[in-house]
Amino acid sequence: MSSRGRSSSVHYFDMLVLHMHAGNAECARPATKVATVTSKGQITIPAAFRRMLGVRPGDRVGLSYEEGALRVTRTTSSITANFGAVEPLNRPEDWRQIRKEFEEGVAEEVAESMIREAGSK
Repeated sequence: MSSRGRSSSVHYFDMLVLHMHAGNAECARPATKVATVTSKGQITIPAAFRRMLGVRPGDRVGLSYEEGALRVTRTTSSITANFGAVEPLNRPEDWRQIRKEFEEGVAEEVAESMIREAGSK
């Protein structure tokens, strides 16, 4: 047991304050909720906050500690953030040709691998 009379395997916080910033009118007023921390150190972000942030299951969020409060922000994946950053060589793309070149490349790699294996026996 910890000095507060709670099991040491459970992380305890008197109150966890989540400041949400999503840039919409619903989030303009301060909102405070209390979340229970599990023995694995996990919390559930209340549904209203998830809606305000536009966060869905599987999304990643940013966490920062500022002035005694945990700040949760919506983040974008590097894949989503960089989508479209590279221009294709040809527009519109010929997907059949791209697929054909890919399959030929895979076939060449497999053939080379089989030749190496046969030569090492």
